[in-house]
Amino acid sequence: MDALELLAKRSARSHPDELADRVTRRDIPQDLTSSATVDHVSRLLSVAPRRVSDTERAVAVPRATESMFELNRARVERLHKSDVRLRPVQAKALAVLGTCRGLLGAIGVGHGKTLIAILGASIVGSKRPVVMVPPSLRDTFATELEKFKDAFDLPEVTVIAYSMLSRPEGTDLLRKMSPDYIFADEAHALRHPTSARTRRLLRYLEENPETVFAAASGTLTARSIRDYAHLARHALGSGSPLPLLSSHLDSWANVLDVDGRPSWSDWQTIEPLLDEFGDDMHPFRRGKAKREAARDAFRLRLRSAPGVVATDDESAPCSLLIKLLENPEPPVECLQAFASIDDGISPDGETVYEDDVSSWRAYRQVSAGFHYRWAWEDTPSGERDEEWLRARSAWSRHVRRQLEKNACEGYDSPALVARRVQAEIDGDPRLVKSSAIHCALAEWSRVSSRPVPPTVPVWLSSYLVEAVAAWVESIGEPVLIWYETKALGEAIARSGDWPLCGPGNPPKAPAETCVVSINAHNKGLNLQAWRTSLVVEPPSSGQTWEQLIGRTHRAGQTADEVEVFVFVGPEPFARAFASAKDQAAYQAATTGGRFKLVFAPTLRLKG
Repeated sequence: MDALELLAKRSARSHPDELADRVTRRDIPQDLTSSATVDHVSRLLSVAPRRVSDTERAVAVPRATESMFELNRARVERLHKSDVRLRPVQAKALAVLGTCRGLLGAIGVGHGKTLIAILGASIVGSKRPVVMVPPSLRDTFATELEKFKDAFDLPEVTVIAYSMLSRPEGTDLLRKMSPDYIFADEAHALRHPTSARTRRLLRYLEENPETVFAAASGTLTARSIRDYAHLARHALGSGSPLPLLSSHLDSWANVLDVDGRPSWSDWQTIEPLLDEFGDDMHPFRRGKAKREAARDAFRLRLRSAPGVVATDDESAPCSLLIKLLENPEPPVECLQAFASIDDGISPDGETVYEDDVSSWRAYRQVSAGFHYRWAWEDTPSGERDEEWLRARSAWSRHVRRQLEKNACEGYDSPALVARRVQAEIDGDPRLVKSSAIHCALAEWSRVSSRPVPPTVPVWLSSYLVEAVAAWVESIGEPVLIWYETKALGEAIARSGDWPLCGPGNPPKAPAETCVVSINAHNKGLNLQAWRTSLVVEPPSSGQTWEQLIGRTHRAGQTADEVEVFVFVGPEPFARAFASAKDQAAYQAATTGGRFKLVFAPTLRLKG
């Protein structure tokens, strides 16, 4: 990295506002190999007047050329020790990482990110490399190391799980390890800048700007470019093709995101992007067509930036087919429970749902044929805590009413409602006696620390369990039966005497029908021994779907076709699948990847 790049990265990580204010279009290097002395760059950053916006800086980042990475391609070649060769995307990512001293990788499932992470330490000359992975992938990582140790000159790397950064004792973990290279695998685990793990990582990078940072995932984004803008900033500095300033990032997000609602000023802000990367017709487009044009322009901007590597091919050597099973539909017992949930109350009448998230969770459970109740018989007293129930329900009703009538930015979650009401009590304690909502919070606060009773499932109908058993019997081959809620998974496993693969117990070859947790096993596993999956509870996340399907539809699959069957008879399941498709379409439009829910033919089966 030359002096200009290092100083720009330091400024972008710690002071993005200063960088956007000072650097002009003329000042941005058009060749990553250009040289400049530290003195010259320091002078440039301190005296250059503001002549471009942050959007213009992002647009003016030079487009990558093959010549930029020539030197490091040769270095990548020297990593081989046998006839085993790196895949083209792996070799490209390593060359980019060596040249740019950072990497943002929108690299799909099955393209070999693990090997990129390991060899990246050699390419950048790291002495203290750290690779961050989800907890479920630590064993997989060790397996990959063993598999490739004779084929490549592998450096020693320290592997840590993201969960280690989330724990209280993880507050200074990185400072103690002092890594000079950090590779974040499955980097969507860092999409929330305010989470403990992300804050701790970003703090370390800001304090140690010389650290090389790389982030890669097949699903960098779920619903918003905000999911990875902070990762791009810390990986690429001023070379990030996304805005560094929150004001400009907000405008881009309003235009591009799944839930974005752009204003006139948002369109004005993003206009330079459309001018540089949009088609000639973009000034005349309106509505949905204008948003599609903006997403096309952004995708070209993102993928052309020197530090970005994105896959657009499919790693699996076989076709993929998604088949929607519109039956079974919920019986009358479930429909009656839906009516109770519509009123914001659990089917047994004990719980008031304080927000739509809680209600949605209950809808999905009832769609599976059950709901949860408090197991008072399993508490130390063995009796219902009427005071706890009454206070909890009263406060939940107030929260639900506030969110239905008064929700706005900064006041749109149960926690924010509680925070505001408590602040009002702190300011005037008399409110507890004169206001119903303040009294309700005071009463709930008095008893909320009592132990929460355990829950047990109450089965309304076994219709879905029976439908799964009948379908699996009819298919006549080993099936991965994917579930989300523990109660349903256990019931399905009992119905067919199939292995239950929950947390810590992944499916293992040879292939047999087994019941697999989506939450525990949707990423990191190689399940090519199976060609058929049944998703009983469809996730609403396009990200989760990409990972889930990628367990079987990936490199190494020997079947000619992989099939994924999905129950969408219950309306909540159909809505979840539709939401996931919308997210996948946004992901494909903005990053250009071949997302499985988008390119795979989808058939509806009735029956």
